[in-house]
Amino acid sequence: YISLTISLGVLTKPDRIPPGEEDRWLRFIENVEKPLENGWFSVKQPDSRALQEGITWEEARAKERDYFAFTSPWSSLDYAQQQQLGTANLTERLSHLLSALITRR
Repeated sequence: YISLTISLGVLTKPDRIPPGEEDRWLRFIENVEKPLENGWFSVKQPDSRALQEGITWEEARAKERDYFAFTSPWSSLDYAQQQQLGTANLTERLSHLLSALITRR
């Protein structure tokens, strides 16, 4: 039995943040609010309507990329913080962490 711990947070539904409250989320992305060893990520998944309409995985990822690229305040973050946004970045980070844990074990 091997116990592995990864200290990483994921914030979902950034499109549901009430206007004016984005700064609170940015403090997580900056790893200032409740800092975690591997930081915080934010992802945007399809809503129930898009799922009912049969959105594909590729379409969902494209919409997520566009959301973070063109929606304030996400679009104005520096490069390092933008690496904390989106499913692709989260997946890549988790892959690196898992690989490192496997190597250590």
